Amino acid sequence: MGKDIIDRTSIRRFLLARRQKDGGFSFAHEAPATLEDTYFALRIAHELEISGMEDHAEDFLRSVKTRQVKQLYRLAHLARTHRMHTLWPEPETLTMALSRDLSRKKRIGPQTAYYRAKILSIVEDPALKRSLRKQSFKNQDAGIAGEEDLLSDLCYAAIADRRQGILDDGMAMASMARRIKRFQGHDGGFSFTEKGAPSFLEETCLAVEALVELGQRPEKEQACIRFVERCRAKNGGFGRQSTTVPTLESTYHAIRILKWLSDKEGATKGSEERRAG
Repeated sequence: MGKDIIDRTSIRRFLLARRQKDGGFSFAHEAPATLEDTYFALRIAHELEISGMEDHAEDFLRSVKTRQVKQLYRLAHLARTHRMHTLWPEPETLTMALSRDLSRKKRIGPQTAYYRAKILSIVEDPALKRSLRKQSFKNQDAGIAGEEDLLSDLCYAAIADRRQGILDDGMAMASMARRIKRFQGHDGGFSFTEKGAPSFLEETCLAVEALVELGQRPEKEQACIRFVERCRAKNGGFGRQSTTVPTLESTYHAIRILKWLSDKEGATKGSEERRAG
């Protein structure tokens, strides 16, 4: 997985420099720990098999109170993959979050649908899964992958529709993949619009995830890998671009991109890695 690009020793130091006394991780050493940075730090450590990063992290995360779908997904994912079972959201909390804003007059946005679908993909209790699915996809049977102008909306919608089983026709999937590929720039990265906007790691990561979900890969795959490499900083972390400050989030995005693209079978199999991203 991009062994020449990812330096585990440097990234371990990068993680340690951002770990706080309360067990959480932060954007910078002097900043307070956040759920987001702690989530990305633990995901990085898991991907690269770096030990010792979870000490007291569960205690910090238990102190976080949230009802946002995206944050509930992050807690649920850590509860499953890191065996931090006390982080699993209460069923009532999940039900309330997934039913919020669902009515006959209002459709949920692509990002919210994306995280709802991801929560459902890791729920194991059959009764809870049935209950959450009913709440999550009420009035969404027609799918949400419409004529989105932003790459993020298009990718969120495609992934959510794939996981709902709505986008399963081969021709429709290929058409969606072609739309996503149009956002790849000459530098190999993906931008948020088709009109020559700068490329960023977060957009590139989301585009690669969506393409793999659709059984495809970036048109300019090697250029995409080189774009990721240019985003690497001297301390081993990665920034959104080659000239930006390295962050835990961008470092995680870089690792995921390289892992997806190093899996030569990833575009043709329904792997757990696609579901766990």
